[in-house]
Amino acid sequence: MDNSLKYTLLVEISREMSQRDLRLSKMFLQKMVFLLQALYSFPTAYEFKLYTYGPYSIELINDLDYLFATDFLVIDYIQEGEYIGSSITPGIKYSKVISCDEESIAKYREKISLVIDLFGNYTEKELELRAALVFLLNESQDLSITRLVEKVQEKKPYFTKEEIKNAYNDLIDMDILN
Repeated sequence: MDNSLKYTLLVEISREMSQRDLRLSKMFLQKMVFLLQALYSFPTAYEFKLYTYGPYSIELINDLDYLFATDFLVIDYIQEGEYIGSSITPGIKYSKVISCDEESIAKYREKISLVIDLFGNYTEKELELRAALVFLLNESQDLSITRLVEKVQEKKPYFTKEEIKNAYNDLIDMDILN
């Protein structure tokens, strides 16, 4: 995929999250891009690994660093209440990257909006769990719920069985695992 389209898609996710007044951290963006790729064939082609707080892509972090350095995106480190982390918003040059690829981005806006509708209000931890479930189910669709819970707990022991089952049921209710 052309880097300019990848950059445009990342900036568009940031723009829409910001427009909806939803916080977008580096970790949250990782999960959103993963879900767009895994569920809706988003054409970014990042390679994700299931790591402690993953799915996670080093290539995506490198692209974000480029977008921060070129003022297409801005990252602020914040502490608000119990939240300590990053907040990504469109940078001063974001409209340049969007306008030069407006035709290409138009066909992906609906998918971006859909993923934000489905997942944008989750906490980072809640989104991490749901993305991990999608990751594991994409790797092996014939996992029983018992085995799925075990695999999640192997990588992420801080999630309880009940939390994992509830997140799995949320994904079923969203009709995205069928």
